[in-house]
Amino acid sequence: DARTLEVFHDLGELSTLTEDYAKAEAFLARAFAGRKKVLGLDDAATLSSQYALGVAIGEQGRFAETEALITDALQRCR
Repeated sequence: DARTLEVFHDLGELSTLTEDYAKAEAFLARAFAGRKKVLGLDDAATLSSQYALGVAIGEQGRFAETEALITDALQRCR
């Protein structure tokens, strides 16, 4: 449900803050996939998870993936 997905998102954000980027990626990927399915791709919560996932991936040096995720999220916000 949406609340469970929010918890995954929050755990991902916390993992990012503690610089555990691999764990953050796992939590945020789950949150993003679930929110996309439950809330839709253009929902603000889904976009937040997509953006945060991009940040976590970027912190691991995978910049092409980061650029694609963040660019897509920002375009959907317009």
